[in-house]
Amino acid sequence: MYNFKIYGFNTFSILICALSTLFFTKSFAQESSKNKRIEILNAKSISLDNGGNVFVSNKDGEIFKFDAYGKKLETYSPQKKANISLLEAWNSIKIFVFFKELQEYVMLERFLTTKSNLNFENTDIGFARLATMGSDYNLWLFDDSDFSLKKFDIQFSKTIFKAPLDLIFGNKDYDLTFIREYQNYLYVNDKNSGVLVFDLYGNYKKNIAIKNVEQFSFYENKLISFSAPDTLISFDLYDFKINKEKIFNQENNIVDLVMNKNGKYILRKNELEIWQE
Repeated sequence: MYNFKIYGFNTFSILICALSTLFFTKSFAQESSKNKRIEILNAKSISLDNGGNVFVSNKDGEIFKFDAYGKKLETYSPQKKANISLLEAWNSIKIFVFFKELQEYVMLERFLTTKSNLNFENTDIGFARLATMGSDYNLWLFDDSDFSLKKFDIQFSKTIFKAPLDLIFGNKDYDLTFIREYQNYLYVNDKNSGVLVFDLYGNYKKNIAIKNVEQFSFYENKLISFSAPDTLISFDLYDFKINKEKIFNQENNIVDLVMNKNGKYILRKNELEIWQE
């Protein structure tokens, strides 16, 4: 009788362990299928196009294009190795790449072949701190030489109009790190004061009080940003609410984060992490 009880108990335990192992193995497999890590050494920037493709650059100016699930599609290698200051793929047809240290930009086709490029040295631009492509395919620039926001015509390589920013900043310190046009407004990131919003004529409209972030992206009606080490920030463009939440309590080496209907794409120092919904 004593032996039977021990035998019955062990059998039950083994059965429970087997079922538990099966359950947790299945759960882990399901979770793993939603999470993918791709090694990208010295990753610097990330952008999404309208088709759900993911573009990532590294410190040498190389760009890697992946589909929404992490399959590598194309690679771009610049003629000169240089850090990319801004990478924007939202247009899908033209991918915009700005090299501040070289004072030039490159337009790439969707297969990451060069469509056009220009160095600002022989133009009326003094020193472009920021540059991005507008919806009209001309450029928005912040020119350090005369402290102004400019619209630059890429066909004729000259400034269309400029808006002095002295009255906005005055004597305040500023640290402009990012620029992006979205839904008929221009958004300029100043780490010290927040995100500055302009209309498409360069008129200043308001400030979104999100400080100490490097850059941002957009998803539907929200401005999305990441604050180190682990905070996702979203600002609703219509009800003006700011939401902050802790994300992925893992090693704090996140460079940037973007998201779309497919999920979240987290760029770390040496890898791209994909979390699919």
